Amino acid sequence: MKKNLITAMIVIILVSGFEVSAVRLDKTSTMQMNQNTSLTWTKRLIQNTDQPSGLYAFDVDKDGNCDLLGSAGGSDSIFFWRNTGGDPIVWEKQTITSTFNGACFAYPCDIDGDGDTDVLGAGWEAGEIAWWRNDGGTPIVWTKQIIASGYTGAHEVYGCDFDGDGDIDVFAAAAEVNKISWWRNDGGTPITWVEQTIANDCIGARSVAVNDVDSDGDFDVIGAGFDSNDICWYRNDGGNPITWVKNTIVTRFNGAHHVIASDVDLDGHPDIVGVAMLDNQISWWRNDGGNPIKWVQQIIVSDFSDVLRVALQDIDGDGDLDCLGTSMTDGVRWWSNDGGSPITWTGYDIDPACYDAWPLVCADFDSDGDLDVAAGSGDAVYWYENEMYPGKLLCEGSLAWSQIKPKSTVTGSFLIENIGINGSKACYEIVDWPSWGTWSFTPSKGVLMNGENLEVAVSVIVPNEKNKEFSGEVTVVNTHNASDRCVIQVALTTPVAYDLTPHSVLYQFLWWYQHLRGLFT
Repeated sequence: MKKNLITAMIVIILVSGFEVSAVRLDKTSTMQMNQNTSLTWTKRLIQNTDQPSGLYAFDVDKDGNCDLLGSAGGSDSIFFWRNTGGDPIVWEKQTITSTFNGACFAYPCDIDGDGDTDVLGAGWEAGEIAWWRNDGGTPIVWTKQIIASGYTGAHEVYGCDFDGDGDIDVFAAAAEVNKISWWRNDGGTPITWVEQTIANDCIGARSVAVNDVDSDGDFDVIGAGFDSNDICWYRNDGGNPITWVKNTIVTRFNGAHHVIASDVDLDGHPDIVGVAMLDNQISWWRNDGGNPIKWVQQIIVSDFSDVLRVALQDIDGDGDLDCLGTSMTDGVRWWSNDGGSPITWTGYDIDPACYDAWPLVCADFDSDGDLDVAAGSGDAVYWYENEMYPGKLLCEGSLAWSQIKPKSTVTGSFLIENIGINGSKACYEIVDWPSWGTWSFTPSKGVLMNGENLEVAVSVIVPNEKNKEFSGEVTVVNTHNASDRCVIQVALTTPVAYDLTPHSVLYQFLWWYQHLRGLFT
């Protein structure tokens, strides 16, 4: 990464004597969480990348698979990996630009309203906010258009229809000019952008978020100042240009690096979640309403060293928002929202060996119904397959056939059920069956959520052997927990072979029986 891209972060590394280790996990490995949960993660390398700084999940080619947008300051690049499917997923990299100095963050949205996904970018050293128009094609052709220059230390960018006129406006935070700004999209070809400053005293501005904080029907803005050590929200009081009223949520939140707005406690009010890199802390502030709004801070974690990013998603599928974070020292971790007032948060490692972890995103990359995680280390991007709770298998039934003609086909069925805990997922596969005959199973593998069962149809071509007893087992295994397996007993018999050739004893007996019976009738 260029020497000024993260400025304060680089200084902190030098001052603290932080040493980057070259030791890593295998490219593909399975990590079990601690003993309080059976959630497991399988780590898979997407690609080695020079100091990735941003990740975002979206379906760029509209094929139903979740792709991954990324930026990397070390290579001045914005790119995306197309998810081509497969097990494991095959990722196909396509570069959008490799000349965007200090590419710090990228965000996907349809800027020009033509129905495809364009890309916004923030360039720290370029001092630019720009967008790349998706002109289609295979590979996609991207055309750069600059929104703003002289915006040095551009760190984060976001797009949404802020003014409700049907097109995408742009928001950004820039550390070296201490600004949070938005650009109104006035349309046209090329698009006309009108900049309006929201704040010019967010010292070392690192992050910007948009939400209706005061629930008055319009969007407000939230910002994080790394050097001013604060998180503030700016009330939208309307007007043209808009009047912004600054409200401080927290001060002495040292090294505020990222902020998001989300309804953590599901009470209908947008709450605020932020990270303080220098305090090793992730906190959330409950929005209790009022004028001014009353904010109640609750700490999620206070010992997650050099934390850089946070995300909220329902990782364990229990209906509430859990928390995820990345740390330059402690890797990737998630905290289960266990409810209560205040909420109890229980932390679990996803990958403590993801060194220099920064970018983070959650999405269902493998389309299996649960949320996976992607994160960037100092020199690579990984995705972590969420195995959910591995479930528990129960097999019911048996397969028994008697006096079956050799070389004929018999059919049957049995049941597989997931009797695991709520939220568990059993990925079953039929892995073993008798060596005699020719077997087929429909389906032979699949996924069962807790409480679900299915019937497996069985077809067997019987061996060409008479007067024979066959037996064995069909074995079903939970692919996410190799010790969890169940069996179905199998039995089959073929009829006795009778010799009816003219010289056989049986033939002679039947001949004499028939003729002798005729003498007495």
